[in-house]
Amino acid sequence: MADTPETGLDLEKDERLPLRDLVHGALIWSANDAAAAVAEAVGGSIPGFVDRMNAQAAQWGARNTHFANPHGLHSAQHYTTARDLAIIATHAMSLPEFRRTVATHSITLVRPTYAAPRPRTRGQPAQPKVRKLERRLFTNRNRLLFRWNLCDASRPGTLVKPVAAWRPRPRKAGGRPSPSS
Repeated sequence: MADTPETGLDLEKDERLPLRDLVHGALIWSANDAAAAVAEAVGGSIPGFVDRMNAQAAQWGARNTHFANPHGLHSAQHYTTARDLAIIATHAMSLPEFRRTVATHSITLVRPTYAAPRPRTRGQPAQPKVRKLERRLFTNRNRLLFRWNLCDASRPGTLVKPVAAWRPRPRKAGGRPSPSS
């Protein structure tokens, strides 16, 4: 997770944080390293978690969606539709904890920083010594929360790479896209 591009919490290898803090980091600060850490903790691995994401989306009826990673950074294997995003968002917003989290304006996360390990005393393992607790404020990146009083949640995203497949497709009778497009 420390090698996740465009990280947000600057997590270090083997660093331990409460799952709740990681979820808050991912949903409030859009911290990609936190999303990867959540995936590893909940799904056992990033691919395992992504499989669970895809299965849950399909169970909810999002049939034209495929996720390739837990944080949403560009991948040629990602695809979805506006309809599927609306289905997923509707289900997510039905969960009170999710709704509260994405509507949160800011959070303060507390992380310990460590000094060198204390020398071992006979028969006892060496233990790291907490030097200090670092407090860091994270403000929700969803600017609409601050500018529009009717907006109460959501997680904004950014399109980093243009996607050629985002174009109008010809429709056949019944309003469905033609298979050749």
